[in-house]
Amino acid sequence: MSGVLILNLALFIAVASTPAFRAAHHHWIFPLFAAALSLEWAACFALPSGGRVSREAARATIVSTLLFLLIMGVVRHATILACFDRCAFKLAAAAALAAPIFWAHGLLRAPGWWTPKRSSLAALGAAVWALYLGLTALNIGPWIMDMIFAIVALLLWLGRHRADFLLVSVGIMSGIVIRESANEIVRISLGVVWGAALPLAYVERVQAWLDARPKPKSVPARPGRVLAFTAVFALLAFYVTGPVFLMTNREERQKRLASMAPAFPIHDPKTLSPLAARLRGHVVMLSETIGERDAFTPKKQNAARDYVKAQLAAAGYKPKLLPYGSLWLPSIQNGTSFYNVEAVLPVSPAGGPAWIVGAHYDSAPGTPGADDNASAVAVLIEAARLLKLRHPAREIRFVAFGTEEPPSFGTRNMGSAQYAHWARDNGLNVHGMISLETLGYFNPRPGSQFYPPFMHLLYPSHGDYISVAGDIKSRALLGRFARDWRSHSSFPLYKAILPGVFSGLALSDQLNFWDLGFPALILTDTAFYRNPNYHEHTDTPDTLDYEKMARVAEALVQVLDSKP
Repeated sequence: MSGVLILNLALFIAVASTPAFRAAHHHWIFPLFAAALSLEWAACFALPSGGRVSREAARATIVSTLLFLLIMGVVRHATILACFDRCAFKLAAAAALAAPIFWAHGLLRAPGWWTPKRSSLAALGAAVWALYLGLTALNIGPWIMDMIFAIVALLLWLGRHRADFLLVSVGIMSGIVIRESANEIVRISLGVVWGAALPLAYVERVQAWLDARPKPKSVPARPGRVLAFTAVFALLAFYVTGPVFLMTNREERQKRLASMAPAFPIHDPKTLSPLAARLRGHVVMLSETIGERDAFTPKKQNAARDYVKAQLAAAGYKPKLLPYGSLWLPSIQNGTSFYNVEAVLPVSPAGGPAWIVGAHYDSAPGTPGADDNASAVAVLIEAARLLKLRHPAREIRFVAFGTEEPPSFGTRNMGSAQYAHWARDNGLNVHGMISLETLGYFNPRPGSQFYPPFMHLLYPSHGDYISVAGDIKSRALLGRFARDWRSHSSFPLYKAILPGVFSGLALSDQLNFWDLGFPALILTDTAFYRNPNYHEHTDTPDTLDYEKMARVAEALVQVLDSKP
């Protein structure tokens, strides 16, 4: 249908050539063109069934053009996300307009390449693509979207007797894996080939294969098999339901952890070692003198920012404030400024791989935030001060992130997301990132440490250690970090690798660096898996163990000062 293609090409050129369009952002072409094609497809009902210009052929050409438009959106994906606040919604609108056209075209059961199964697959794929870009436009973080789409994929898997459901389910999970690749060209190529071309080409064959599969024969129940299945199910239920219940039932989890809490204060403040006393001073200033310091209390958050900056300056640095604007935060005006605080310890010669050591200085709304996260900020400040007296082999960038807690959490409004994108866009050579998160609560009593399902089989039952975790791409960095730590410190450190969507178990700033392909770790006391005061008004300075925090700070300094 060369006439239809020429008509759409002329329309595209006419719209793109207008002064109004040239003055607007160029990604408007996606929803405008999708809307025009949708109207054209509906107008095809007025054409005769036969003749020189048949409505069937015109519809097929328009549907193919819609598919090409969406594939071009995939190719432009990286550019669109670079201006996600303006562009992701535009492509989401285009996909949302295309999905019902694909679906309706399948209902017509028209002859030709666009069979009902291909049309259904395209409709489902467009709907999923629209959902992804819509969540992106709302500033939702990538790891949260991984979890959402993993659930969508599992739901579609339930209908795997249909080729379209099966292929989209496999495509979603493949997309999550593909996103782990740091190579943009690889991601785009695999996205186009694996996510669109192959499924559309082979959906009919896949459906034929599914239809030809013999139905499973019913097997009479045998007592031995029933007992074995029941035993395995009971064992899994025992190891899964308990941890899941405690992780989802906040009140019960806090009640059990509080019943095992040690006596506070752990040490008399007057008897603390010099480093422990300095750490306590920072925690008291941030969580008690300043107090709640979230996005809803800008004066207190700015006071925390200024305190961190002043302490880094007193240690001999020249700290900088790195502002960024908010977007789509509830009760926060778009464009409201927040600040990361950065202090750089350079090396000579410059240009080698650098450490990034980060900790967020805001608190959860309504909480003083001693452990979460004044403890980590205190360790960051003291590690920076101690390392200033040394000559580490690598450049170290100490960054206090302005926003991590709600309402920023899980969105690109997180200070670490802003800094990670800045590091990527500026070509920063990153050796590794260390996210410092809740580093002050310890409990030696057996049973005082909770875990996700099955992890208690590998780790201690008491919460008297520090944990370091990384994703699969960070496993080499994780191994080196643990070796350097254990060679310089006897303080117990346990490591974990969290693959794929399970990386969301470590809810903190390193997630944003993982998403952009940087090797990153989280160093933590495990937060709510141990501390009953997590995100509560009881998260106060007297509940922390400053002598153990001092040992953590000293070990961290040794790791950062280790030779390559």
